[in-house]
Amino acid sequence: MVATFDFKIVPKPIPAREHVWTLEKDRNSLRAEILSHGKLGWEMQVFNGDTLVYGHRWNLRESAWDDALATRRTLVLEGWRDVAPI
Repeated sequence: MVATFDFKIVPKPIPAREHVWTLEKDRNSLRAEILSHGKLGWEMQVFNGDTLVYGHRWNLRESAWDDALATRRTLVLEGWRDVAPI
């Protein structure tokens, strides 16, 4: 009799929600997060406190990250500064 083993390689899970950056200006703060929607894709969200002020869904995680970084660049040009760097 031969023993068989059923090994499965389990990939490291990507967190459902990832913090990308936090910016501050005039006592206000904005934070960006990437949110996984599973097979439906990824969403880049920007919050002012607990209020969602912007969200856009992308098919690819990399596209959501690109959106977050482009948004950050625009806000920094408008005078926002890093609180929690990337």
